[in-house]
Amino acid sequence: MPIRRAVRRSAPALTLALTVLAALAAPAAGQAAAAEPGQDAPRVVAHRGASGHAPENTVAAAEAAAELGARWVETDVQRTADGELVLVHDETLERTTNAEEVFPDRAPWNVSDFTAAEIAQLDAGSWYGEEFAGEPVPTLTEFLAVLEENGQDLLLELKSPELYPGIEQEVLVQLAEQGWLGEDAAGELVIQSFNADAVRTVHELEPSVTTGFLGTPDPDELA
Repeated sequence: MPIRRAVRRSAPALTLALTVLAALAAPAAGQAAAAEPGQDAPRVVAHRGASGHAPENTVAAAEAAAELGARWVETDVQRTADGELVLVHDETLERTTNAEEVFPDRAPWNVSDFTAAEIAQLDAGSWYGEEFAGEPVPTLTEFLAVLEENGQDLLLELKSPELYPGIEQEVLVQLAEQGWLGEDAAGELVIQSFNADAVRTVHELEPSVTTGFLGTPDPDELA
């Protein structure tokens, strides 16, 4: 489906590099530093959600970030074997889920080798703490709905996009369908990646979206 063009003008990608990004690794990190009069306050970003307070990249982590007062939430998106967009940091599932226990014969438990229904069976919370037992791996659809309800903004990383050809378009379509593009967008949005080609593709498909490149590339790579 065609992607709706956003009317709202986005800040240059360089803005991201100049922003203070603070992962919520401890309770005190939920408070942003005071700004001088006439200056913008630092942006506090909950890295993988409030990952110091709840299992990373889960709805619980987004909710914890909201409780701590962090408006911006960073998360990582990948694609399942049947095309669902899910939020997982690693390319494999064993560190943050019980995939090894549930599917003992599926090593190395690549995200891309499992269907959405299979990933939905996994526990993405027990590794972090018993109180989070049964916390699922969220889909991008589910996560966006939570952020909109909480009034939070999104810093979305395309994780290893070279493994998922076309994921840039799919992510933008999902964002458009859930109202994250356009003048009445649900929240502010930045899409970032360590893959320069993916960042370039997002910009070409939807120039209004603010993008950020992660890493230290040769300047020619970004030309």
